[in-house]
Amino acid sequence: MGLGSVTFSLRETLRRPFVLIVLNYTLPSFWRQIWAFASTVICADGALNMIYETGGSSFIPDVVVGDLDSLSESVRIAYASLTEFVVVDDPNQNVNDFGKCLLHVRRTPSLGALPVVVLGALGGRFDHSAANLSAASCFAAEHEQLIVLLSDASLVLPLAARGEREATHRILRDELVESRVCGLVPLTPCACVTTSGLRWDLTDQAMAMGVGGFVSTSNEAAAPVVTIRLKEGTLLWTTALRDSPQFPSAPRTPR
Repeated sequence: MGLGSVTFSLRETLRRPFVLIVLNYTLPSFWRQIWAFASTVICADGALNMIYETGGSSFIPDVVVGDLDSLSESVRIAYASLTEFVVVDDPNQNVNDFGKCLLHVRRTPSLGALPVVVLGALGGRFDHSAANLSAASCFAAEHEQLIVLLSDASLVLPLAARGEREATHRILRDELVESRVCGLVPLTPCACVTTSGLRWDLTDQAMAMGVGGFVSTSNEAAAPVVTIRLKEGTLLWTTALRDSPQFPSAPRTPR
């Protein structure tokens, strides 16, 4: 799906094949529900500790990225006899765990066109969250592959325009999962941002971080579909999740 015209629906994304990436930070309370939908699960090695502590060894990823040095002894023992997952050891110290997981997605032809859902990328240390947001945005802009980050509090979707063409993005809100509270946060300077479907719509708005810049926070969705057009740059569409989000039932046998 090209970034010149992106339509995103969380509910539809979960109903179709997608890659789930699980990182080594606090997982949202609904992680098991997302796991049950995923066609492929990739875990950073440290994330196996949390998965085991909260779900036991019955939750087995397809791929573990890392050298397994982050595993606790109890987790190492629990998974020692399992051969169902592939271990991808990437020693590059200049790329964080999330970046290594994304590299594996790009290097695997069967995964290269699938949407990517990420758990454990938000919260905790700000520098880690910032690095994860940067990696997700670069991934979406460079490879034209949809990627969405989920936490208990938020949904974050990187949106971009490439070259000189205007990008048009349609967000189909899931009112059983998302609240009306939303925001548009520019990661790079963005030109001519125009929206429809928001309480406070933007018209040809230049957006940027820093002195003199403009960021749309604490906005509200006023329609089931929000349209965002921009001619240049990369921004983050974010919505606040409901306290008790109601995800759809898994359409296939849970993993």
